[in-house]
Amino acid sequence: MTTPTPGELIQFDQVLKGDRLTFLTRDNGFDGSGDDIERTGIVTLKTDKAIDLHVGGGIHVFRNGKDRIEGAGARLLRSEWYGRCVRLAERGRLPYEADFVVYVDFGTIVWAMWTPDPVKAAAPQSLADTIHHPANSDAELIATMQRQTRAQGYSNSGWVMGSGSNPGDYVGASKREAMATLRAIVAEHFRK
Repeated sequence: MTTPTPGELIQFDQVLKGDRLTFLTRDNGFDGSGDDIERTGIVTLKTDKAIDLHVGGGIHVFRNGKDRIEGAGARLLRSEWYGRCVRLAERGRLPYEADFVVYVDFGTIVWAMWTPDPVKAAAPQSLADTIHHPANSDAELIATMQRQTRAQGYSNSGWVMGSGSNPGDYVGASKREAMATLRAIVAEHFRK
């Protein structure tokens, strides 16, 4: 089996998590024409029988006490693969899809977390509250930073790394400067 290049049809078994694919689907939405349309999405989950993609967009709905995004995903089944004309748009470059990195601000502490689930990424506070729950075993706490002040007995005021790369390193006097550094640390985490 040869390695597909961008623009070529791709077999189900050649797809990797993180790949960007284009595929055909019907325009069945409100005022839809019923014609085939091409959509693009990033593979978030692959099983023996199906591939889930995050295609972006969607709308926020509040159902069963939870805020969810609907219409932002697609599922391609192995049994319907050839009728979808699936093509490789771009090979995944990162071990994780960095679009699902979320930052949660607790005031004097900021967490950077990754989840493979776009629905969980849309509700970062809920993810932070349940990060250690078994249902979130696939989520990852990448790094944290916290504010320290001279009044607390530190030699200077500013933001320091709480966990991640080089805990205790000074990352900035202002929150804006510290967030830029935290984002660079997260980007470096995905390059490894």
